[in-house]
Amino acid sequence: MNVILFDGECNFCDRSVQFIIKRDKKVLYHFASLQSEAGQEILAKHHIPDSIDSFFLVEGLKKL
Repeated sequence: MNVILFDGECNFCDRSVQFIIKRDKKVLYHFASLQSEAGQEILAKHHIPDSIDSFFLVEGLKKL
């Protein structure tokens, strides 16, 4: 599973997610905001710095 983490408080990030969703016909990507429980778990599990405040792609997750 490929997950795009994004800043859920950023209007640009939200619009970018909507742009990707419209074009991702094969549903290759899943999304989680950095502020969500799932987003926080992914950040911690993969030792991603808390300073990330935009987009971040995590590839090959077994499940969200």
